[in-house]
Amino acid sequence: MARPFRLFPMRSYDYNQIGCLATLLACLGILLLGWGGSARAGTISFEIELRNSRYVATNRGDSAAYYPALFRLDRNGQWQALQSDSRPVELWYNGSLSAPAPVTPKQGVEQAEAVMVSFFDQTGITMSQIVLLGHLQEARPGLAGEYKGSGVLLNAPPQNSNIRGTWLLIPWSRGITALLKPQSFAHTPPPALRVSWQEKKRARLDTGTHLPDLLLLHETDQGLRLQRLSNSGARVPEQRCAWLNMHKIWYLLAGLCALGGLLTALQGWRKRGES
Repeated sequence: MARPFRLFPMRSYDYNQIGCLATLLACLGILLLGWGGSARAGTISFEIELRNSRYVATNRGDSAAYYPALFRLDRNGQWQALQSDSRPVELWYNGSLSAPAPVTPKQGVEQAEAVMVSFFDQTGITMSQIVLLGHLQEARPGLAGEYKGSGVLLNAPPQNSNIRGTWLLIPWSRGITALLKPQSFAHTPPPALRVSWQEKKRARLDTGTHLPDLLLLHETDQGLRLQRLSNSGARVPEQRCAWLNMHKIWYLLAGLCALGGLLTALQGWRKRGES
């Protein structure tokens, strides 16, 4: 007489032990599933606007921004900190930060009315977002440029162009390497970079390894002109801890644990039916 098929040897286990094992595997699967879900990074995106002579930055992402601060670009290309009404430690969805807009006359690059919101994400990495509130016309034609390594290579404008100089606005980030040192949660955005095209044929400028989309402000005889330079999706992998990039493995392990729990429970029921 053929012996009945058994997934596991059941002689040394009673039904309570089988039930406990199935429950343990199921719980482990749920835990791994939740861990894999938490490995997905959230998004932080700000909407910045001028409202009633105040700059207002509202978090429209699904994650919190920590220690946010507002800055405005002055005529010398320096990011000047704005005095906000409050200094929130964290800013969740629909949370806002506001500061009065300066009433001084705008000159040079100030006419772009560039506003930056700088913040820390949940891992402690500094990030920022820049918005131009001034009404600028697009530069046509603009400069030819491409991303090279951790920077961008810009070619000089053609001879018939009236572009005299270019300001480069870079959303700054200190990257994950900054976490190796003690954090002060202070914002020190670097100044905007300016290139004079009088004697240069090309310019290579460092933008950081995160390769952000750039804003180019061209100085012309007609005033400032705007050009947006995109990396065309050629981003480097996000700088995160290794376990955050293993969510597919967590999902696989969760599925295997759930399957093991189900098979264990079926084997217990089968053993009970045979007894």
